[in-house]
Amino acid sequence: MITRSPAWRTQRSLAIITFDEDAYDNQHPAQHVATIILGSAAVRRGYVSHVRYTHYSLLRTIEAALGLGTLTRNDRYAEPVNDVFVHGTAATVPGSGPVGAAVAAPAVAASAPTAPTASAPTVRPWARYARAGRAVPTSPRELSAPLHQTAFVVNSASNTVTPVDLVTRRAGTPIGVGKDPQAIAMAPNGATAYVVNSRSGSVTPISTVARQPGTSIPVGSDPQDIAITPDGRTAYVTDTGSDSVTPIDLLTGQPGKPIPVGTQPQGIAITPNGRTAFVLNWGGSSVTPISIRPGRPGRAGRPIPVGGYPFAISIAPDGTTAYVASYGSDTVTPIDVATRKALRPIPVGQAPDALAVTPDGRTVYAVGGDSDTLTPITVASGTTMPVVPVGFSPAAVAISTSGRNAFVVNTIPGTVTPVSVTSGRAGKPINVGTYNYPTAIEMAPSGPLAVVVGTYAGQVTLVNTTTLRAIGAISVGNYPVAVAIAP
Repeated sequence: MITRSPAWRTQRSLAIITFDEDAYDNQHPAQHVATIILGSAAVRRGYVSHVRYTHYSLLRTIEAALGLGTLTRNDRYAEPVNDVFVHGTAATVPGSGPVGAAVAAPAVAASAPTAPTASAPTVRPWARYARAGRAVPTSPRELSAPLHQTAFVVNSASNTVTPVDLVTRRAGTPIGVGKDPQAIAMAPNGATAYVVNSRSGSVTPISTVARQPGTSIPVGSDPQDIAITPDGRTAYVTDTGSDSVTPIDLLTGQPGKPIPVGTQPQGIAITPNGRTAFVLNWGGSSVTPISIRPGRPGRAGRPIPVGGYPFAISIAPDGTTAYVASYGSDTVTPIDVATRKALRPIPVGQAPDALAVTPDGRTVYAVGGDSDTLTPITVASGTTMPVVPVGFSPAAVAISTSGRNAFVVNTIPGTVTPVSVTSGRAGKPINVGTYNYPTAIEMAPSGPLAVVVGTYAGQVTLVNTTTLRAIGAISVGNYPVAVAIAP
């Protein structure tokens, strides 16, 4: 009946037949869902795609074909099903130019559930990779850190930041910031936190002592991440919608001239010596190095090719090597900081979405978001050690201040898996709340404490990294996605 209809015969029509997942997310090898695409015209007859797509990809394809906007960032950053169409006939994703037949947009993990409602904001995992630096106080009152260690939690749906005293375990009055805040960076002296507001195209400085926001600083379109130089003079903000990085003079609070980088820049990290910033170009399969000199905005160098959809970056403590996890290539690519050359990619788990380097710089841990694994990499040899199974859909990893354990956040079961750095064995999962959908973790600068962000629950859970127990949950705002701690 469909193929005999006037719409099918006289218009370009598309019929998609697909199925839901057939089992749990921890299948090995990863499950495949049958999907058949039929077209009245322009579909490659008998073609079989080998690209990893998700149901979000189908939604993105339909939206592009009809010229519609996206519902959440799950579909916005999903890869449209482009390769099944005859060259030059696929719909172009709004706001981007065609690449071959169509636009290649970032993919989203099949195991990551969408938000509870279509209008709710969605976690942007790259917001977890904000790097702290020394921030210059923006007013005479900002002379010291808070009396107690305080976590500042970014609530994307509330447009607020909630301070949480880690000693009294109480949340303070939410601090208003811009629209859809996604990332936060904390000055090492704890005096100022800088919040990236994606929909406002701005950065809000917050006095951590007065717990008051300062004047918003305009940056580029759809900013996603922020890094601060170790001397505290400059912040660099990735502008995903502008394909640029905006430097901010922290002495004056004024933005500088945007620095062009690659396509859809998202994550950013700065070397310990403060001389180079590395920018992850999500849509360009590359990393752009930016040379930094005191008092100058910085200059972009030649892009460094890495794997598909670079997702996370971590720099070794000695600053010699940067490690980039490529979500689409299932690899970690080491980059020699001195030569700015990519070394041999290291295969890791499926869809790596988080990285951490041990304090001694000997081991890099890569989280396999779709394979439910943690892959240790020996830095000296560039080889992997035995893979460690963790929970379903892991999304973040952090190393305890003692350096004894890696803690992996598992979104689906609402747990944190401790992994011994010495033995490489996983301990008993720590329950941080069923259906909490935890997405981020931050270690307190002093003391055995970790703060785990429960995105769906609107709360944070404190974990004692010595006893390996959750010690309390604290309500914050709606849809928290990131956290930074004032020492």
